[in-house]
Amino acid sequence: MLNSLTPRRAFVLWFLVGTLVASVLQWSQSRVMGGVPEGLLFAGTWQEVHTLVVDQLPRTPVFEGYGHDGQIFYAVGLDLRGEWVPDILKSASYRYRRILYPALSSAFGALDGAGLLWGMILLANLPVGLAAGTVSLIVSHYRLSDRRQRFASWAPLAVVLNPSAWLSARLLTADNLALALGLLGVLAFLKRRTWWAAAALAAATLTKEPALAFAIGICAYAWFQRERSTAVRIALGSGLPMLAWWGYVAAAIGNPLDSGGNVTAPFVGIARSIPVWPNQSPRDWFYLSVVLAAFATATWMLARGERLWRWILAPHLLVAVMSSHLVWHLGNNAARAFGALAPLAALALMTASETRATPATRLENSPAS
Repeated sequence: MLNSLTPRRAFVLWFLVGTLVASVLQWSQSRVMGGVPEGLLFAGTWQEVHTLVVDQLPRTPVFEGYGHDGQIFYAVGLDLRGEWVPDILKSASYRYRRILYPALSSAFGALDGAGLLWGMILLANLPVGLAAGTVSLIVSHYRLSDRRQRFASWAPLAVVLNPSAWLSARLLTADNLALALGLLGVLAFLKRRTWWAAAALAAATLTKEPALAFAIGICAYAWFQRERSTAVRIALGSGLPMLAWWGYVAAAIGNPLDSGGNVTAPFVGIARSIPVWPNQSPRDWFYLSVVLAAFATATWMLARGERLWRWILAPHLLVAVMSSHLVWHLGNNAARAFGALAPLAALALMTASETRATPATRLENSPAS
Protein backbone atom coordinates (compact mmCIF):
# COMPACT_ATOMS: atom_id res chain seq x y z
CA MET A 1 0.00 0.00 0.00
CA LEU A 2 1.16 3.52 -0.74
CA ASN A 3 0.83 4.69 2.86
CA SER A 4 3.38 2.04 3.94
CA LEU A 5 6.15 3.48 1.73
CA THR A 6 8.87 5.67 3.20
CA PRO A 7 8.68 9.32 2.08
CA ARG A 8 11.71 8.83 -0.18
CA ARG A 9 10.28 5.78 -1.89
CA ALA A 10 6.90 7.45 -2.27
CA PHE A 11 8.62 10.43 -3.92
CA VAL A 12 10.49 8.17 -6.35
CA LEU A 13 7.32 6.24 -7.18
CA TRP A 14 5.28 9.34 -7.92
CA PHE A 15 8.14 10.95 -9.80
CA LEU A 16 8.27 7.93 -12.11
CA VAL A 17 4.48 7.82 -12.49
CA GLY A 18 4.29 11.51 -13.32
CA THR A 19 7.10 11.47 -15.86
CA LEU A 20 5.74 8.30 -17.46
CA VAL A 21 2.29 9.81 -17.89
CA ALA A 22 3.78 13.00 -19.35
CA SER A 23 6.01 10.97 -21.68
CA VAL A 24 3.08 8.94 -23.01
CA LEU A 25 1.08 12.13 -23.58
CA GLN A 26 3.95 13.80 -25.42
CA TRP A 27 4.61 10.73 -27.56
CA SER A 28 0.94 10.33 -28.50
CA GLN A 29 0.62 14.04 -29.26
CA SER A 30 3.69 14.02 -31.47
CA ARG A 31 2.19 11.09 -33.40
CA VAL A 32 -0.91 13.16 -34.06
CA MET A 33 1.15 16.20 -35.06
CA GLY A 34 2.96 14.61 -37.99
CA GLY A 35 4.93 11.96 -36.12
CA VAL A 36 7.79 14.31 -35.21
CA PRO A 37 8.62 15.95 -31.85
CA GLU A 38 8.62 19.34 -33.58
CA GLY A 39 4.83 19.00 -33.78
CA LEU A 40 4.63 19.65 -30.02
CA LEU A 41 5.51 23.30 -30.72
CA PHE A 42 2.14 23.80 -32.44
CA ALA A 43 3.49 26.39 -34.87
CA GLY A 44 0.75 28.52 -36.42
CA THR A 45 0.80 30.75 -39.48
CA TRP A 46 -0.78 33.68 -37.60
CA GLN A 47 2.25 33.98 -35.32
CA GLU A 48 5.23 35.59 -37.01
CA VAL A 49 7.63 33.63 -34.80
CA HIS A 50 6.65 30.42 -36.58
CA THR A 51 9.18 31.36 -39.29
CA LEU A 52 11.98 31.23 -36.70
CA VAL A 53 10.86 27.77 -35.64
CA VAL A 54 10.81 26.49 -39.20
CA ASP A 55 14.25 27.99 -39.91
CA GLN A 56 15.67 26.09 -36.94
CA LEU A 57 13.58 22.94 -37.34
CA PRO A 58 12.59 22.43 -41.00
CA ARG A 59 10.43 19.38 -40.23
CA THR A 60 8.07 21.44 -38.06
CA PRO A 61 4.45 21.10 -39.21
CA VAL A 62 2.76 24.49 -39.51
CA PHE A 63 -0.98 24.91 -39.13
CA GLU A 64 -3.42 27.63 -40.08
CA GLY A 65 -4.18 29.82 -37.07
CA TYR A 66 -2.35 31.11 -33.99
CA GLY A 67 -1.02 27.77 -32.86
CA HIS A 68 0.03 27.57 -29.19
CA ASP A 69 2.59 29.04 -26.81
CA GLY A 70 5.26 26.39 -27.37
CA GLN A 71 6.46 28.19 -30.51
CA ILE A 72 6.69 31.45 -28.53
CA PHE A 73 8.77 29.91 -25.74
CA TYR A 74 11.00 28.41 -28.43
CA ALA A 75 11.51 31.81 -30.05
CA VAL A 76 12.30 33.42 -26.69
CA GLY A 77 14.80 30.61 -26.05
CA LEU A 78 16.62 31.65 -29.23
CA ASP A 79 16.92 35.27 -28.04
CA LEU A 80 16.97 35.40 -24.23
CA ARG A 81 18.13 39.01 -24.16
CA GLY A 82 15.24 40.14 -26.33
CA GLU A 83 17.39 41.74 -28.99
CA TRP A 84 15.33 40.84 -32.07
CA VAL A 85 12.47 38.43 -31.27
CA PRO A 86 10.36 41.18 -29.60
CA ASP A 87 10.13 42.93 -32.97
CA ILE A 88 7.92 40.11 -34.27
CA LEU A 89 6.22 39.09 -31.03
CA LYS A 90 2.96 40.54 -29.76
CA SER A 91 3.00 41.51 -26.04
CA ALA A 92 6.71 40.74 -26.00
CA SER A 93 7.32 42.06 -22.49
CA TYR A 94 4.54 39.83 -21.16
CA ARG A 95 6.23 36.83 -22.80
CA TYR A 96 9.70 37.77 -21.59
CA ARG A 97 8.55 38.01 -17.98
CA ARG A 98 8.35 34.20 -18.12
CA ILE A 99 12.01 33.75 -18.90
CA LEU A 100 13.14 30.78 -16.82
CA TYR A 101 11.51 27.99 -18.84
CA PRO A 102 13.12 29.01 -22.17
CA ALA A 103 16.36 29.93 -20.38
CA LEU A 104 16.71 26.52 -18.75
CA SER A 105 15.56 24.75 -21.91
CA SER A 106 18.29 26.47 -23.93
CA ALA A 107 20.93 25.99 -21.19
CA PHE A 108 20.93 29.78 -20.87
CA GLY A 109 21.45 30.35 -24.57
CA ALA A 110 23.89 27.53 -25.30
CA LEU A 111 21.33 25.42 -27.20
CA ASP A 112 19.24 26.08 -30.27
CA GLY A 113 17.68 23.86 -32.92
CA ALA A 114 16.83 20.36 -31.74
CA GLY A 115 18.72 20.86 -28.47
CA LEU A 116 16.40 23.67 -27.43
CA LEU A 117 13.35 21.65 -28.47
CA TRP A 118 14.38 18.65 -26.38
CA GLY A 119 15.16 20.91 -23.46
CA MET A 120 11.60 22.21 -23.64
CA ILE A 121 10.21 18.68 -23.90
CA LEU A 122 12.12 17.55 -20.80
CA LEU A 123 11.19 20.63 -18.78
CA ALA A 124 7.51 20.17 -19.61
CA ASN A 125 7.78 16.48 -18.72
CA LEU A 126 9.99 16.02 -15.64
CA PRO A 127 8.22 18.68 -13.54
CA VAL A 128 5.04 16.56 -13.62
CA GLY A 129 6.90 13.84 -11.75
CA LEU A 130 8.66 16.39 -9.55
CA ALA A 131 5.37 18.08 -8.59
CA ALA A 132 3.66 14.75 -7.87
CA GLY A 133 6.60 13.56 -5.77
CA THR A 134 6.70 16.85 -3.88
CA VAL A 135 3.01 16.55 -3.04
CA SER A 136 3.75 13.13 -1.52
CA LEU A 137 6.55 14.65 0.59
CA ILE A 138 4.29 17.46 1.77
CA VAL A 139 1.66 14.91 2.83
CA SER A 140 4.31 12.92 4.72
CA HIS A 141 5.17 16.07 6.67
CA TYR A 142 1.80 15.86 8.45
CA ARG A 143 1.12 13.36 11.19
CA LEU A 144 -2.18 12.04 9.84
CA SER A 145 -4.48 9.42 11.26
CA ASP A 146 -4.18 5.99 9.65
CA ARG A 147 -7.47 6.42 7.83
CA ARG A 148 -6.56 9.87 6.55
CA GLN A 149 -3.07 8.71 5.62
CA ARG A 150 -4.45 5.98 3.37
CA PHE A 151 -6.56 8.60 1.64
CA ALA A 152 -3.86 11.29 1.54
CA SER A 153 -1.26 8.95 0.04
CA TRP A 154 -3.15 9.33 -3.25
CA ALA A 155 -2.90 13.15 -3.18
CA PRO A 156 -0.27 13.20 -5.98
CA LEU A 157 -3.04 12.14 -8.36
CA ALA A 158 -4.18 15.78 -8.14
CA VAL A 159 -1.07 16.48 -10.23
CA VAL A 160 -0.86 13.38 -12.39
CA LEU A 161 -4.56 13.45 -13.37
CA ASN A 162 -4.72 17.23 -13.65
CA PRO A 163 -5.59 18.39 -17.19
CA SER A 164 -3.25 21.33 -16.63
CA ALA A 165 -0.29 18.93 -16.39
CA TRP A 166 -1.45 17.07 -19.49
CA LEU A 167 -1.84 20.24 -21.54
CA SER A 168 1.44 21.79 -20.43
CA ALA A 169 3.31 18.58 -21.27
CA ARG A 170 1.67 18.34 -24.71
CA LEU A 171 1.90 22.06 -25.59
CA LEU A 172 5.39 22.67 -24.16
CA THR A 173 4.44 25.53 -21.85
CA ALA A 174 5.86 26.78 -18.53
CA ASP A 175 2.92 25.71 -16.33
CA ASN A 176 4.34 22.38 -15.11
CA LEU A 177 7.71 23.88 -14.20
CA ALA A 178 6.08 26.77 -12.32
CA LEU A 179 3.86 24.38 -10.35
CA ALA A 180 6.75 22.09 -9.40
CA LEU A 181 8.90 25.01 -8.24
CA GLY A 182 6.02 26.52 -6.25
CA LEU A 183 5.36 23.24 -4.47
CA LEU A 184 9.08 22.84 -3.75
CA GLY A 185 8.95 26.28 -2.16
CA VAL A 186 6.10 25.17 0.10
CA LEU A 187 7.94 21.98 1.06
CA ALA A 188 11.15 23.89 1.85
CA PHE A 189 9.17 26.31 4.01
CA LEU A 190 7.57 23.44 5.94
CA LYS A 191 11.01 21.88 6.44
CA ARG A 192 12.42 25.19 7.76
CA ARG A 193 14.71 25.71 4.77
CA THR A 194 13.94 29.40 4.45
CA TRP A 195 16.46 30.37 1.79
CA TRP A 196 15.77 27.23 -0.25
CA ALA A 197 12.10 28.20 -0.10
CA ALA A 198 12.93 31.71 -1.28
CA ALA A 199 15.06 30.36 -4.15
CA ALA A 200 12.35 27.95 -5.32
CA LEU A 201 9.67 30.64 -5.11
CA ALA A 202 11.86 33.11 -7.00
CA ALA A 203 12.38 30.52 -9.74
CA ALA A 204 8.63 29.81 -9.86
CA THR A 205 7.86 33.51 -10.30
CA LEU A 206 10.45 33.89 -13.07
CA THR A 207 8.84 30.90 -14.78
CA LYS A 208 5.30 32.24 -14.62
CA GLU A 209 4.46 35.40 -12.70
CA PRO A 210 1.09 34.20 -11.28
CA ALA A 211 3.19 31.73 -9.25
CA LEU A 212 3.96 34.78 -7.10
CA ALA A 213 0.79 33.67 -5.32
CA PHE A 214 2.84 30.93 -3.60
CA ALA A 215 5.29 33.48 -2.17
CA ILE A 216 2.57 35.94 -1.17
CA GLY A 217 0.63 33.25 0.69
CA ILE A 218 3.68 31.90 2.53
CA CYS A 219 4.94 35.37 3.46
CA ALA A 220 1.53 36.42 4.73
CA TYR A 221 1.22 33.25 6.78
CA ALA A 222 4.67 33.70 8.36
CA TRP A 223 4.04 37.40 9.03
CA PHE A 224 0.75 36.84 10.84
CA GLN A 225 2.31 33.96 12.80
CA ARG A 226 4.74 36.60 14.14
CA GLU A 227 7.64 35.14 12.17
CA ARG A 228 8.41 38.52 10.67
CA SER A 229 12.08 37.83 9.88
CA THR A 230 11.17 34.66 8.00
CA ALA A 231 8.51 36.52 6.04
CA VAL A 232 10.96 39.29 5.12
CA ARG A 233 13.68 36.86 4.05
CA ILE A 234 11.30 34.95 1.80
CA ALA A 235 9.79 38.16 0.41
CA LEU A 236 13.21 39.58 -0.44
CA GLY A 237 14.67 36.30 -1.68
CA SER A 238 11.71 35.54 -3.93
CA GLY A 239 10.85 39.10 -4.97
CA LEU A 240 14.15 40.79 -5.74
CA PRO A 241 15.15 38.47 -8.63
CA MET A 242 11.73 39.07 -10.20
CA LEU A 243 12.05 42.85 -9.80
CA ALA A 244 15.57 42.81 -11.22
CA TRP A 245 14.47 40.87 -14.29
CA TRP A 246 11.39 43.03 -14.75
CA GLY A 247 13.69 46.06 -14.63
CA TYR A 248 15.68 44.59 -17.50
CA VAL A 249 12.48 43.85 -19.43
CA ALA A 250 11.36 47.47 -18.92
CA ALA A 251 14.66 48.82 -20.22
CA ALA A 252 15.21 46.41 -23.12
CA ILE A 253 11.77 45.30 -24.29
CA GLY A 254 8.80 47.28 -23.00
CA ASN A 255 6.21 47.67 -20.27
CA PRO A 256 6.84 44.80 -17.80
CA LEU A 257 3.28 45.12 -16.49
CA ASP A 258 1.68 44.30 -19.83
CA SER A 259 -0.92 41.62 -19.10
CA GLY A 260 -1.74 40.75 -22.68
CA GLY A 261 -5.39 41.46 -21.84
CA ASN A 262 -5.50 38.60 -19.31
CA VAL A 263 -6.30 40.69 -16.21
CA THR A 264 -9.55 42.46 -15.41
CA ALA A 265 -11.75 43.46 -12.47
CA PRO A 266 -12.79 40.59 -10.16
CA PHE A 267 -15.33 38.18 -11.66
CA VAL A 268 -15.73 40.19 -14.88
CA GLY A 269 -13.87 37.58 -16.93
CA ILE A 270 -16.01 34.76 -15.53
CA ALA A 271 -19.22 36.70 -16.14
CA ARG A 272 -18.27 37.45 -19.74
CA SER A 273 -17.31 33.82 -20.37
CA ILE A 274 -20.40 32.08 -19.03
CA PRO A 275 -22.53 32.87 -22.13
CA VAL A 276 -19.97 31.24 -24.46
CA TRP A 277 -19.30 28.13 -22.38
CA PRO A 278 -22.16 26.15 -24.00
CA ASN A 279 -20.36 26.47 -27.35
CA GLN A 280 -17.30 24.56 -26.16
CA SER A 281 -16.28 21.11 -27.29
CA PRO A 282 -16.88 18.20 -24.87
CA ARG A 283 -13.14 18.10 -24.16
CA ASP A 284 -13.07 21.75 -23.14
CA TRP A 285 -16.18 21.21 -21.04
CA PHE A 286 -14.30 18.48 -19.20
CA TYR A 287 -11.31 20.76 -18.61
CA LEU A 288 -13.57 23.56 -17.40
CA SER A 289 -15.46 21.21 -15.09
CA VAL A 290 -12.21 20.17 -13.42
CA VAL A 291 -11.24 23.84 -12.98
CA LEU A 292 -14.61 24.77 -11.49
CA ALA A 293 -14.52 21.78 -9.13
CA ALA A 294 -11.02 22.76 -7.97
CA PHE A 295 -12.14 26.39 -7.62
CA ALA A 296 -15.12 25.37 -5.48
CA THR A 297 -13.03 23.05 -3.29
CA ALA A 298 -10.35 25.70 -2.81
CA THR A 299 -12.99 28.26 -1.85
CA TRP A 300 -14.46 25.83 0.68
CA MET A 301 -10.99 25.23 2.12
CA LEU A 302 -10.63 28.95 2.84
CA ALA A 303 -12.98 28.33 5.76
CA ARG A 304 -12.05 24.78 6.75
CA GLY A 305 -8.42 24.25 5.82
CA GLU A 306 -5.31 24.59 7.93
CA ARG A 307 -4.17 28.19 8.19
CA LEU A 308 -1.12 27.80 5.93
CA TRP A 309 -3.21 26.40 3.09
CA ARG A 310 -5.82 29.11 3.50
CA TRP A 311 -3.14 31.76 3.05
CA ILE A 312 -1.68 30.00 0.01
CA LEU A 313 -5.06 29.36 -1.61
CA ALA A 314 -6.35 32.92 -1.20
CA PRO A 315 -3.97 34.64 -3.67
CA HIS A 316 -4.38 31.77 -6.15
CA LEU A 317 -8.13 32.26 -6.05
CA LEU A 318 -7.64 36.01 -6.46
CA VAL A 319 -5.61 35.36 -9.62
CA ALA A 320 -8.48 33.24 -10.93
CA VAL A 321 -11.26 35.76 -10.24
CA MET A 322 -9.21 38.61 -11.77
CA SER A 323 -8.44 36.72 -14.98
CA SER A 324 -10.20 37.98 -18.07
CA HIS A 325 -12.48 36.25 -20.52
CA LEU A 326 -9.40 35.45 -22.63
CA VAL A 327 -8.50 32.95 -19.92
CA TRP A 328 -11.94 31.82 -18.80
CA HIS A 329 -13.80 31.51 -22.06
CA LEU A 330 -12.18 28.19 -23.01
CA GLY A 331 -11.60 25.21 -20.74
CA ASN A 332 -8.20 24.59 -22.32
CA ASN A 333 -6.97 28.04 -21.28
CA ALA A 334 -8.50 27.96 -17.80
CA ALA A 335 -7.07 24.51 -17.06
CA ARG A 336 -3.53 25.64 -17.82
CA ALA A 337 -3.84 29.00 -16.07
CA PHE A 338 -5.26 27.66 -12.82
CA GLY A 339 -3.53 24.30 -12.67
CA ALA A 340 -2.20 24.91 -9.15
CA LEU A 341 -5.70 25.02 -7.65
CA ALA A 342 -6.32 21.26 -7.84
CA PRO A 343 -3.18 20.06 -5.99
CA LEU A 344 -3.38 22.90 -3.46
CA ALA A 345 -7.05 22.22 -2.77
CA ALA A 346 -6.29 18.50 -2.42
CA LEU A 347 -3.49 19.20 0.07
CA ALA A 348 -5.71 21.54 2.07
CA LEU A 349 -8.53 19.01 2.09
CA MET A 350 -6.39 16.07 3.12
CA THR A 351 -4.53 17.87 5.91
CA ALA A 352 -7.51 19.69 7.42
CA SER A 353 -8.42 19.14 11.08
CA GLU A 354 -5.48 16.85 11.75
CA THR A 355 -3.47 16.78 14.96
CA ARG A 356 0.11 17.89 14.42
CA ALA A 357 2.35 20.76 15.43
CA THR A 358 1.50 23.35 12.81
CA PRO A 359 4.19 25.05 10.73
CA ALA A 360 3.75 28.10 12.95
CA THR A 361 4.60 26.13 16.10
CA ARG A 362 7.68 24.67 14.50
CA LEU A 363 8.72 28.07 13.22
CA GLU A 364 8.70 29.38 16.77
CA ASN A 365 10.67 26.44 18.15
CA SER A 366 13.19 25.86 15.37
CA PRO A 367 16.29 27.83 14.40
CA ALA A 368 16.03 29.81 11.20
CA SER A 369 17.71 28.40 8.13
